[in-house]
Amino acid sequence: VDELFNQLNVNEPILKNFRKTMEVRTFKEDLHSYLMRYKRYSQN
Repeated sequence: VDELFNQLNVNEPILKNFRKTMEVRTFKEDLHSYLMRYKRYSQN
């Protein structure tokens, strides 16, 4: 049980970092698609 607990302690910050990077990636993708849409509208 102690071993499992230690593994969870090690993995928790990794999971938090993973969640952060996922949020940042989706934010960048949203921003990129918004900019592409804006360029398309401004050309018309």
